[in-house]
Amino acid sequence: MKVVEEFMERYYPEKNPLAPIRKMKAAYLKRFAGAYRVNRYAYDDITAIGSMLNDVHIDIADSSRLKVSGFGTTQYYVPVDSLTFREEHTSKVIAFRQNQQHKITQLFLGGLPILALDKTRLVDGTDLHNGIFMTVSVMTSSKETPASWHKALSSSWWWSPRASPRT
Repeated sequence: MKVVEEFMERYYPEKNPLAPIRKMKAAYLKRFAGAYRVNRYAYDDITAIGSMLNDVHIDIADSSRLKVSGFGTTQYYVPVDSLTFREEHTSKVIAFRQNQQHKITQLFLGGLPILALDKTRLVDGTDLHNGIFMTVSVMTSSKETPASWHKALSSSWWWSPRASPRT
């Protein structure tokens, strides 16, 4: 990927000056941290699992910039406006949307204007799902699993065949 970037810089340099960097406090930048997921995917079938693998993670790199990791790359963005950031050394921008309570709800990538990324809740995040998957994988790979798990599950009210169905 460096070859393409160097080629573009050499033969197609930036013509417009970069937007000036705004100074913002780290506490303000924390609003943007979190996981974001493209909102254009299948919600109802097994392909929805694939969407969890493409989360974009935003962290605070230091007190003046954001670290954006996703789609196999990591870039650093600096603030140029209250909800707009540009890549540190280029004019590529990202922008955020906030709701009425001033909570960040969406991320927009300047190079992909048809996509919006929704900020995910903790319950929807890949970290939680990967942790559950690993826990279940370890527990089911145990030699004692069939007898001990059957006994534990059959004693709970929600698994028991004698439990009344929920309505």
